[in-house]
Amino acid sequence: MIKSIKYLSALNLINLANHLIGNNLTLIRNSNCESDFEQLFKWRPLKDGFEEAKIIQKPIFLLIHKPQCPSCQKLKKTFAKSVRLMDLSDRFVMIKTEMGSDVILDGPKFQPDDKYVPKILFFTSKGDFIKEAYNKHTDADKEHKYFYKSPSQIVDTMLYVLKEYSKEPLSVMFEHERPSKVDNHVVEDDIIAPTLLHWY
Repeated sequence: MIKSIKYLSALNLINLANHLIGNNLTLIRNSNCESDFEQLFKWRPLKDGFEEAKIIQKPIFLLIHKPQCPSCQKLKKTFAKSVRLMDLSDRFVMIKTEMGSDVILDGPKFQPDDKYVPKILFFTSKGDFIKEAYNKHTDADKEHKYFYKSPSQIVDTMLYVLKEYSKEPLSVMFEHERPSKVDNHVVEDDIIAPTLLHWY
């Protein structure tokens, strides 16, 4: 009887240890994704980014998000995994801003189709909104045109903006680049739907 109790106690301790270690590993992985997202991309504040774009003559990549939004968190993880997106980001002024942090974000320039997050908008170096720079993928959300489900969809729009609105010519590598089959079919990395803010 005593041996059985000791055995069960040992099992409970092992299960507890596994549970704690597993939780800690999950926290570390999430923390690393958050850290990669912040460090691998040169994010600028909203107003500073628009001013910088005028000076260095680069188009603007604007990500509007909310910290507690599940789709936004998943998007951050996909950013950190995409080397192609990271390479192209150097050709843009990358701006990240939280919805609700500035009243200017409520204007039509920043809410062209609806209030939802995550949303990625593109602007010229002069700060003009590029309405045509939306998700044109066959699998895109037709009601929320500036929402992206995967990195390959974002890359396609970035290439479009660089080709049409950047003063720097695209390199041959980017000019003939096509989304890889892996990018298009890795379902677990896809973000299924945006977070609608009027439901939030």
